[in-house]
Amino acid sequence: MQALRASLPLLFLVSCLSTLSACGEDPPSGPAVLEIGTGALDFEPLTRGQELSLVAGIQGGYHFVINARMQNLLPGDPSSPNALGNPQTRFSIYLEDGSRVDNMAPPYRLGYRSAADGWFEMPSGRILQLDDNLIANGDLLTEIFEQDVRLVVEIRDARGAEAEAEVTVIAVPGEGF
Repeated sequence: MQALRASLPLLFLVSCLSTLSACGEDPPSGPAVLEIGTGALDFEPLTRGQELSLVAGIQGGYHFVINARMQNLLPGDPSSPNALGNPQTRFSIYLEDGSRVDNMAPPYRLGYRSAADGWFEMPSGRILQLDDNLIANGDLLTEIFEQDVRLVVEIRDARGAEAEAEVTVIAVPGEGF
């Protein structure tokens, strides 16, 4: 048992290093580039002023389907969710007045898959949920529809390199309304 405890830090270090070098490539160079988009299966770019559907989920919540892609950041391993070498990705929703209205979920620790033209993209879209308390305490749904909504993505890779991107879209009623 004592030998196992002594070897745990070494196993942790080896695991971290193998995850960082999993792609077998040189570390990325150049400025980090990050884009926010949509798409449940594949990344679809979003442009300023584009309409984005707010979905009424089957369990009573409301969400956008959101996605991201990046360049010049360590992509991690998309086949190993939560691996320490995977980037941390956080999404947020802000209204025109600057108030944050998402449920403030912790960052995802997912690897990104290789895509065209040197991009790495999330293996699938994610749900970015509105804060249920804000909906229950006020009429956020009527406030959010047909209004500018700022979507933000922040990423931090295993080296500590960071990037942020945002896009302002128009929220419209989607599936379930």
